[in-house]
Amino acid sequence: MIICLRKVGVECVVMTEKTVFEVVRDARCAKGMTQSALASAAGCKQSAISMFEGGRVDALSQKNLAGIAEHLGLD
Repeated sequence: MIICLRKVGVECVVMTEKTVFEVVRDARCAKGMTQSALASAAGCKQSAISMFEGGRVDALSQKNLAGIAEHLGLD
């Protein structure tokens, strides 16, 4: 895990780098999408989204992951 320190005035804020699973979940939630809505848009099952967000790297194909990234506006 990579930890970054950013000085803010006198205080320091500790930030940790997010996993790809967290980035997808946070982006989905920020857009107000349910797992079901994202799965429908990306052409996969809701259970696959759930498993991926839970850390299962093998839950989605590259094609599905590319569709998810496109729908969420992720690079």
